[in-house]
Amino acid sequence: MRIAIFGATSNIAAEYISKAVLKPNFFLYLFSRKEQEVQSWIDSSLDSKKAFSRSYKDFKPADHYDVIINFIGCGDPKKLSKQLSKIVEVNDKFDYKILNYMETNNKTR
Repeated sequence: MRIAIFGATSNIAAEYISKAVLKPNFFLYLFSRKEQEVQSWIDSSLDSKKAFSRSYKDFKPADHYDVIINFIGCGDPKKLSKQLSKIVEVNDKFDYKILNYMETNNKTR
């Protein structure tokens, strides 16, 4: 199963990824703004044959993913209260990117 994970550097995503990479048929495509940081994590702690670091610009409608999981968000209440409109804007941007992908790839969950 090919799984695209947005927000791969979040704490919740990291916990999910650490468990999901152990599943025999899971291949994880980890999208983030910190592609090199994620690659270093893969190299040191994950199976590099099953986890792949990607930039958001690498997310293309022609690629096939069985599942997309979106971990993008703000986990810091102080930051959220100070930057609410910017955070909502960023969340919307990636939500729409995923929804547009799913319109073209209607078997993706």
